[in-house]
Amino acid sequence: MKRFRKLTLCALAVLSGAALFAGGPASRGAEPGVWTTDLEAAKALAAAKNLPVLLNFTGSDWCHWCKEMDRLVFSTDTWQAYAREHLVLVLIDKPKDRSLTTPELEALNAKRREEYGVKGFPTFVILTPDGREAGRSNAERGATPESFIEGIRRHLVTADIGQYLSAEEAAEYASLTEALQAWQKRAEEVYARHDARFRPHIAKREALDAEGDALVDKAVAAANRPTLADAAGTPPVTPTDDFGAAKALAREKGLPILLRFVGKSWCPWCRQMEEQIFRKPEWQAYAAKYLITVDVDLPKGDRAPETEEERAKAALCKEFGLRGVPSYFVLTPEGVNCGMFGATTEASPETAVRDIDRRLVAYDIGRYLSEEDTARVNAVLRAQEAWREEANRLWAEHEIARKPLDAEFQTLNGRLRELRRKACEAAGVKAE
Repeated sequence: MKRFRKLTLCALAVLSGAALFAGGPASRGAEPGVWTTDLEAAKALAAAKNLPVLLNFTGSDWCHWCKEMDRLVFSTDTWQAYAREHLVLVLIDKPKDRSLTTPELEALNAKRREEYGVKGFPTFVILTPDGREAGRSNAERGATPESFIEGIRRHLVTADIGQYLSAEEAAEYASLTEALQAWQKRAEEVYARHDARFRPHIAKREALDAEGDALVDKAVAAANRPTLADAAGTPPVTPTDDFGAAKALAREKGLPILLRFVGKSWCPWCRQMEEQIFRKPEWQAYAAKYLITVDVDLPKGDRAPETEEERAKAALCKEFGLRGVPSYFVLTPEGVNCGMFGATTEASPETAVRDIDRRLVAYDIGRYLSEEDTARVNAVLRAQEAWREEANRLWAEHEIARKPLDAEFQTLNGRLRELRRKACEAAGVKAE
């Protein structure tokens, strides 16, 4: 992670496994459809050939959604054929492995991120041939090369919308855009006032959480929970999909339940957690010895359940208040819900065991702490409840203040969308 060996940019492609780097991004010069790190050369080529520019702000070796967009879009033949004819491509990378860059490029890319106000990855910025920003987008779940290309074309139509509308409509669009900018300034003032009131409240909650976390950590240490090493050599067991049978088995064996809501065939984060945690031999041994694992594999989309199995899964989602996948609920041997954890980029068997231990121990924390520490836990819980009540009051006041702003935005944005849709139709581009 912290290697400082200097590499030439030509070698960069060899070291990166991502398809995005196939053939290597050019360090100097630019040509249509080929990734380059030379932004100035790309702009010059775009102006000369009247081509738009796509800036790809990425974290190539660590960003999950950057890798997904590479897999779903940039590595496809459809994308590459389109880009060769219609785009100049610029790669602006921020790898965690510093051996995949150079100090000079690292500093230059940091300046570019600041120049374009990029806060997260991936961010895709589309420039017109004359260098104006036409729009920007982020990763799309289930993206295709076709959907991404249409998004670029819509941004370019909007950037020169006057070419596709009547003079009156173009003037209206310009007026509405100015009104939306004024609206945004007022909205920022409302949010700034809310943030100023809420910031001290956040600091108070962070202090309460830190105190609570320290007490939970102390209880976990006292509980002497089993570790991954304790399970070494245990043969793996296939997770069940029968929640009722799992609850009976958990009570019989005195083991907690890990209830996993996943979308195995369609959820990228579920696949990533499988790779980082659940397929690891040390995790499989631990789960076989110390857990009853239940998988609830959900279909993509929100269609109504049709079969008995689907209705049973829908009932479980409702029972546990499921908001998305992956979600991993930790239950006591008696079936009491102790809380859940989700996906993170840093997940590992060790972090999963820690998440499970903390939830099980926190549920019965008085068993592991002194009376004095247990009293402190109860005081923290009461303070957190008071905090939630105050937070709800502040948020309700903020909602009242922003309600007229929301209504104004819906009116402005609705008409702008109508005009953009009309312009896209005139340009032969699929509207949103």
